[in-house]
Amino acid sequence: MRVMIRNLIGFLGVGLVPVLLSPAMAQWNPGGTPAEQAQLPQVCAVKLRNDDRSAEGQRYLAQFGADNWVHMHHYCYGRVFLLRAAQASAKRDQDYQRSLAVKEFSYVLKAAKPDFWMRPQLNLELGRVHLLLGQAAQATALFSDAIRLNPHYQPAYLALISELRSKGQQATALTVAEEGLRHLPNSAELKKLYFDLGGKEPLPTPARAATTGRGAGRDASPEATRADTSQAESAATERKEAGDSEVAEENAPSEAPPASSGQSRNCRFCPPDEVEERWREGFRN
Repeated sequence: MRVMIRNLIGFLGVGLVPVLLSPAMAQWNPGGTPAEQAQLPQVCAVKLRNDDRSAEGQRYLAQFGADNWVHMHHYCYGRVFLLRAAQASAKRDQDYQRSLAVKEFSYVLKAAKPDFWMRPQLNLELGRVHLLLGQAAQATALFSDAIRLNPHYQPAYLALISELRSKGQQATALTVAEEGLRHLPNSAELKKLYFDLGGKEPLPTPARAATTGRGAGRDASPEATRADTSQAESAATERKEAGDSEVAEENAPSEAPPASSGQSRNCRFCPPDEVEERWREGFRN
């Protein structure tokens, strides 16, 4: 009898191995394996080990705000699913993992505070996943939302222009480039796209800054530290999108900035000052 049971367990184990290894079954461990977690932003390493009491955890908690930080593990789950999609060989498994990522990113957008400074980046990342799923209309709407939330967020302009050009909508793409240059008049990427799309001198008149002082007219997005800022942001670069788009915590300051730093300069969707300055330095380099 024992031999029969042992043989049965062995048979079932062998039969289950391919299923357990299938990317389509990986949602049972959304937090990721140690190898997967090592490829995520540092903020996810802290969040997924539930390390809020550490000095690093407290810094992130202050930077994100308690009402937003409590939901951030879902963002990290989404990043894990995108890693698995990039590693899957079958398109069905790739799309399944992407659909799981859509649910996780969408949850954060729904659950986080309306003034969460990471909303533009979340819209951009979610839009990129929709593109990979062949859902261009949803992607375009999300890119547009990212621009609406933060008109100084260059990666969203580049993504939207790239998608419009791929659909042959040159005139609309030019309009987006013009709007981008109004808010980012020094952007070399947007200038190149503007002229490539048929734009002429003089360049669009810069928009008047909504605020004065240090926060006025800033390119407020930490995500673009390592984002692909060329016009060729395409679905074929999923691994880069899953692994290279950084959140602000990746360049976080050694001490948490005041929780009100964004509001003090009338910028609802800007990251904390110190984080943004590090992003700007990296972008210039």
